Amino acid sequence: MTKKFTIAFIAIFVLALLVALVGAAAPANPQEAARLNNIGVAYMNQQLFEKGLKAFEEAAAKDPNLKVTALNRGVALLNLQRVEEAKALLEKASKDDPNDPHAFYSLGLYYKNSSDPEAAVADFRRVTEIDPNDADTWYFLGSTYAQLKQFPEAISAFEHALKIDPLHASAQFGLARAYQQSGQADPAHEAMKKFQYITQNKLGSPISLAYGEQGKYSRAEESPVAAEKVLPQIPVKFVDVTKGAGLTSRPSVRPTKDGASFAGPGACFLDYDNDGNIDLFLPDDGTQGSMSLYHNLGNGKFEDVTKNRPCRKSRQSHPPSPQ
Repeated sequence: MTKKFTIAFIAIFVLALLVALVGAAAPANPQEAARLNNIGVAYMNQQLFEKGLKAFEEAAAKDPNLKVTALNRGVALLNLQRVEEAKALLEKASKDDPNDPHAFYSLGLYYKNSSDPEAAVADFRRVTEIDPNDADTWYFLGSTYAQLKQFPEAISAFEHALKIDPLHASAQFGLARAYQQSGQADPAHEAMKKFQYITQNKLGSPISLAYGEQGKYSRAEESPVAAEKVLPQIPVKFVDVTKGAGLTSRPSVRPTKDGASFAGPGACFLDYDNDGNIDLFLPDDGTQGSMSLYHNLGNGKFEDVTKNRPCRKSRQSHPPSPQ
């Protein structure tokens, strides 16, 4: 029994070692990682946060160097209320790319909702340094200042947001509240009137807590998929087989007063003799007796049968012009 047990143990150990070596030797697959990451983004847009997180984890496994997966896992975890795990990944993402506003923005939201508004101010400030023209960031900065009861700073941030987007409903409401809380009744009244005008006329809607509706930088980020190698162009050549097919080419004619003739020659495909093969009829192109009917003989061959089956055409007669 001892010998059999030893052999079995060695076999299991060798198998586990081989699996580990194969896994370690597997090369990174940036193309597949980017694809999986973008699938995760699509899941997030459908509020399917668990599936989004799984896709981001698979993307990270395919290519550990794809930095955006840390950010996106953090965003997914934040929306799953797994806030401590989210915080760790978002901090990692902010260090991996200090010029990407997404991680700082999500960290700002995390700290704002975790009773640490001072840290939130720092992160939202960082976003305004990276992108000074995002109204949502200025709104959240103002909201965080208001949370700290720093109303002059809050008013300044809300006004900055409204300079960028005059119809930003949340910034307009925040401005009214900041004026009110700082004891400025008249400006508060005017700001509230503007807020009511914006919302009642459906010119803008307040920011909500739903995913994707807290600003563009709160969303998971797509990654560009590397373009696959383009195959060389296949040369295209055309060969004139008119004579070989038994077709007689007709010279083009000058436009006449007849509108149909001006449109130029055409072709009509039909099975005039019901033999199952598509025949060819060339209509009048404006010249006398120029209609032609070709019988399909099969194998790409045609026979001119116009004389055998006359194609009649009628012309409207015109009275002679007076002398």
